[in-house]
Amino acid sequence: MLFDYVVQNREWTVQELSIYIKQKIDKDFMLRNICVKGEVIKPVESGEHLYFNLRDSSGENQIKCVFFWYKSSNIKIKIKHGLRVVVTCNVIYYEKEGIVELKVTDIKEDGLGEIFEKLKQLEEKLLNEGLFEQKHKKCL
Repeated sequence: MLFDYVVQNREWTVQELSIYIKQKIDKDFMLRNICVKGEVIKPVESGEHLYFNLRDSSGENQIKCVFFWYKSSNIKIKIKHGLRVVVTCNVIYYEKEGIVELKVTDIKEDGLGEIFEKLKQLEEKLLNEGLFEQKHKKCL
């Protein structure tokens, strides 16, 4: 109870709070070597590394991911926008930016993401209705 009072009634520096959050995440064994399922969005390769966001099927929640040495890994699949995957990862806290992200160690394909599939179905439907034909386009 005394600890709660001290914590609630003090001013933290950004550095102190960042260090505290990092220590909490680093010590939590439940955030180590976990599997997370989601849809890849905005994948970008930079050097040997792969950066992307992983979002849930509702499209409302997402988390940043980094896969260091992706190009040197044994991963055979091409990671692209809309791909549904299961990543094996550790949750990390990047203090300099104040970002929680997933440090990916393995990635497996799990089909196309639900949102991506719905967009493809809508595109196909509109294509079949002829709405992408030249006669429907307006000059800008």
